[in-house]
Amino acid sequence: GVQPGFKNKYVDSLADLCGFSTEPVKLGQVAQTKEVSEAVVAVPFFQVDGTRKFFSLPKSDIERAKEAIKTETVPGVVDARQHGTGQSVIDMVRKMQKFVMPPSMDFVKYSDIDPFAMYIFDFKHVFSKKDLADMWQNLPPTIGRSFEEAEAVISHPLLAKELLGGGAVINDGLFDVSAKGPEFNTEIQWMIFKAKQKAKTNYFDKVITKKGTTSDTSGVTLEGVTTATIGTDPTITYNWPYDFFSLVELVKLDAEVSLGNFPKAANPEILEDMTVPLPKATRQRTVVEAAKPVSIDSVISATNLLNPNNSGGNNSSGGNSGPGGGFTGGGGINNP
Repeated sequence: GVQPGFKNKYVDSLADLCGFSTEPVKLGQVAQTKEVSEAVVAVPFFQVDGTRKFFSLPKSDIERAKEAIKTETVPGVVDARQHGTGQSVIDMVRKMQKFVMPPSMDFVKYSDIDPFAMYIFDFKHVFSKKDLADMWQNLPPTIGRSFEEAEAVISHPLLAKELLGGGAVINDGLFDVSAKGPEFNTEIQWMIFKAKQKAKTNYFDKVITKKGTTSDTSGVTLEGVTTATIGTDPTITYNWPYDFFSLVELVKLDAEVSLGNFPKAANPEILEDMTVPLPKATRQRTVVEAAKPVSIDSVISATNLLNPNNSGGNNSSGGNSGPGGGFTGGGGINNP
């Protein structure tokens, strides 16, 4: 309120007028945990007369992947065959929405950019309550004094609907789930960089909880706000706190392809139902699942080491999948 000596008929307490509580309250408390993510992006390409060529994807596949993500009832779980695209394409689009991509490569956000295949490896770390309290007091968390080794793997069949496949095949409204992709390019190379997790930049994401909702309002357009007042692109802003620390420091990337034979169908009807309409009926989904090709897998793994001041030992592993053998990539960091 206003000090009694200054209070008169022209001056009064705004808190009293608005009915604000004057009881002292705690501004906040340390959370139990906090999960943070950082991505390693591997972009496959090949050289043609000294020029880099990426593995292009149709814009229609990206749009179908975005629609598929919108229909998720459980985060990260979606039936790709229901939406006319491959699971690896949907996973790529989902991660592009989670991480900050270079504007010249963000074809999910900017529709005028031609899409191409990218492998996005998501590495995560969970800070404990003590870690958060230490950082609040300007002390390093546990991971700042040690290191962890982690592995991320992306695997998919080399079919037209998946990454490196050139795009899903849909004829007369029918999605060919078993359409083969182009011949595999053995001269493949990799362009690798890191991507930071997207931070919430909408102020109302913090204060809206007082009104009884915790929904993400970052996509809400505010009335009376123009690009002249907040810049040409309001979605490009400070990415605090993710741009102010580094989670992944060292990476080793392994990429291999395993070859095999298509399994023989139990009866001719299965092969006939390999081409299914969109959306598919339950019977057709069951048949397609029974004849799902498992012959060719493209498996990519990345291993990261957290903390720039340490390095661990070598770590590799292998395994078999599919009738013709397989590969589960491994990686590690060699001590000098």
